[in-house]
Amino acid sequence: MKYFKNVDLVQNYIVSDKAVRNWIVSAQEGKLDLHLHQLGNKHYIIDDLHNKAVLDGLVIRSQKYKNKRSRLELKPTKEFYTLFDRHQIIEIIEELDCRRILPMKYKYFGEGADYWNKYLHELVSAGQRNLITNTIEALGLELSHLDMVTATYPNVNIVNLCVGSCNMLKETLCHFKEQEKLRRFVAIDISESMLSFSEKNINEWFGGKLLTEKYVRDLGFERFRDILARDSFGLDAKETVNLLFLVGGPLVNFKNPQELLSTIYNSMGKNDYLTITLKRDTERTRRFFDFNLKKDESLLSLHDGLLLKLLNIEPSYYELEQSFDEKSKLRTMAAILRKDLSIAFELSNFKKKINLKKGDRLPVWWSWHHSDEDIIARLTTAGFDIQSILKSSDNQLICLTVKRQEKTNDQSL
Repeated sequence: MKYFKNVDLVQNYIVSDKAVRNWIVSAQEGKLDLHLHQLGNKHYIIDDLHNKAVLDGLVIRSQKYKNKRSRLELKPTKEFYTLFDRHQIIEIIEELDCRRILPMKYKYFGEGADYWNKYLHELVSAGQRNLITNTIEALGLELSHLDMVTATYPNVNIVNLCVGSCNMLKETLCHFKEQEKLRRFVAIDISESMLSFSEKNINEWFGGKLLTEKYVRDLGFERFRDILARDSFGLDAKETVNLLFLVGGPLVNFKNPQELLSTIYNSMGKNDYLTITLKRDTERTRRFFDFNLKKDESLLSLHDGLLLKLLNIEPSYYELEQSFDEKSKLRTMAAILRKDLSIAFELSNFKKKINLKKGDRLPVWWSWHHSDEDIIARLTTAGFDIQSILKSSDNQLICLTVKRQEKTNDQSL
């Protein structure tokens, strides 16, 4: 006689061992129509079509009862609907529903942007080496190379991608402004909040004498060729060179860094230059997870926990996991749910309820680690030609300047 072991039912139907024992007792008492097989003093549920149909029904009823009694029903805050537009909200819903991910790029809005601006300013004055001070040092060293490649151009445009607070480019902007070569300063970011903080900082540093051109773009897929077209492809192309900067390491926080590089490549002119800085892959960087302004804050900063807060997922509903995957070279922070949750989203003509289970892992932050060879391979795969490479004096940061590869006549489309 073929029958189920209790452990089989626990694994196949995702129920507790106690629930299986209760089914068997109920069947013995005639309360459930289940066929049993006796083996010694123990009874087991027979593996047949009749029992499988009954078990399916029991599991469905159990889940409905459990959902009503133990699943927490949540709704996003009013701020959530104010902060993001319809397209962004639907993307957040899709990422959460299909991939169990809270998109990092939406942490740079509202109070998350305010927190990040303060965090970056604190790093500048921290009195010890960090990603920001190393980037400022590296860009200072790179200026002699940038002077050389821009020597034949009367005008220079500086384009800041994923702007941060712009403090990493302050010295570079001063340098070309003092040379009276700085024509345009362009800031491009997904967050209007971060663009506003950057503009405010620029106005303070330059006394309102440097205009910040602000553009909202999702650089994961939105090109910006139209912004630079006049200077890259028009009549002014021989007079002006664009210097693009992706500094402070935002490349490693994109879900797909290669797509970002492709977007940048396809937005640049043939004479434009791109400078990138990011942390090198070291034991020190693999262990670093602290993004808090104050020592007494929890492991999850206000910035990294912004989407959880906006979705009304309270800290008591999850525990935080920090990890580094050696194979993928991915460092992550994730919220591991302690409870079953149900989040109801509602927009005009659109409603969606997402059911999350206890134990679901929701990444809220991630960072890809690149060896020097990895980042060079990424850039060359995207179609870039390496022009210069340098490292910070503590070897924790790498700075690369690249331009589009020139195709020869024998190269295919």
